[in-house]
Amino acid sequence: MNDSIAIFGAVKEEIAGIKQAMNISDHVRLGKVSAWPGKWGTQNIILVRSGVGRQRAKDATIQIIDRFQPRTLISTGYAGAVQSGLNVGDLVIADTVIEEFKGRKYSPDSDLLDRAIGISSPDGLKMIVGGLLTVDTVIHTSAIKQELGKKHCVLAVEMETSAIAEVAEENGLPWLSLRVISD
Repeated sequence: MNDSIAIFGAVKEEIAGIKQAMNISDHVRLGKVSAWPGKWGTQNIILVRSGVGRQRAKDATIQIIDRFQPRTLISTGYAGAVQSGLNVGDLVIADTVIEEFKGRKYSPDSDLLDRAIGISSPDGLKMIVGGLLTVDTVIHTSAIKQELGKKHCVLAVEMETSAIAEVAEENGLPWLSLRVISD
């Protein structure tokens, strides 16, 4: 299935809409990872529920690449706003992903980024391009979120994308991250 796009979400709620829109051909269990190969329109898709956190995302990405050899990886799901002006439901298209614990920065594939930016948004959907910060734990307080936003100059915080980006880059695969603000 090397003409496929692997779409990763940590929990079922993050992938539910895509799962409904797809024509699923199978359900594959790879340890704790669930994958649903199929089609979305004419595009071959591997929808992946990785589990929460960087390590689960990394393990899932390695397993999906080994099993399916996708041509592109997309990290999707929820993120917490760390800058004012973002609202629940806004879509963040990541132009940079920073891994807080190592300070490493990742940049998505420029063609994928340009294509995502070029898509016209449906009425009511606000799309913002900017940085994401991958952290180890759920950040519960707005004060800590704002501090992280200032320190790292990012728009939102989440827990998986840097791992997916790392594995993608190690394997020479293009990747992109799209995150919806949940809080």
